[in-house]
Amino acid sequence: METSLIFISFIFVLTTIMCVVLFQIASQKDKKTYHIIVYWLIIQAVLRITGIYSFAPPIFKFFFLILPPIFFIIYLFLNKKGKFFIDHIDAKFLTVIHIYRVSLQLIFYTLILNNTLPEIITPFYRNLEIVFGISALIIYYYGCVKKYIGRNLILIWNVLGLIILIAVIANTNFSSSSHFPFQKFKIDPENWISYFYFPVIWLPSFMVPLFIFAHLAIIRQIIILKEKF
Repeated sequence: METSLIFISFIFVLTTIMCVVLFQIASQKDKKTYHIIVYWLIIQAVLRITGIYSFAPPIFKFFFLILPPIFFIIYLFLNKKGKFFIDHIDAKFLTVIHIYRVSLQLIFYTLILNNTLPEIITPFYRNLEIVFGISALIIYYYGCVKKYIGRNLILIWNVLGLIILIAVIANTNFSSSSHFPFQKFKIDPENWISYFYFPVIWLPSFMVPLFIFAHLAIIRQIIILKEKF
């Protein structure tokens, strides 16, 4: 079990690095954004490795793990410079980022087999994430590269992807009995071991917000910058 968890951690770190690299390419190697992302990942890793998150109350995790990325995304969409940044980001590479939702779901499935994550968030039950990750390849190649898929279909794909992601977030949040200040489903806290350990802590603090931003940015580009599609 320990060996498999080490391998999972390695794959998760590699997946995170690839998403950071793709986002850097999409943002035309914007140094400011890169530094913000790297510093944020380091901060979350330190908070997890030092054990602060282990003893912190749920509301602390909510404010220091979830809210900062949400506020940052809102800031970008409301700020003039943020809008300029979004409008000039490369939609092709934002689409490619969603492919890594597949690897994340495979990681989760392995964690479930190790009894460190509840089955409620797997793609085989309430989650369509793995299907959407695979479909990202089709949208990227036939929509963004070959232009065979129209802008309306790409828009619908991103809206659906965003809805599914939000549904998964809500489902996950309501399933956690001790890590978030909300609870709906009764699940043994022992099954949430991996979700709040390094490097999986980067999922709620970076990966999920990145997927949300990628969808929102493309939706804005399609609606506002019609000539790009």
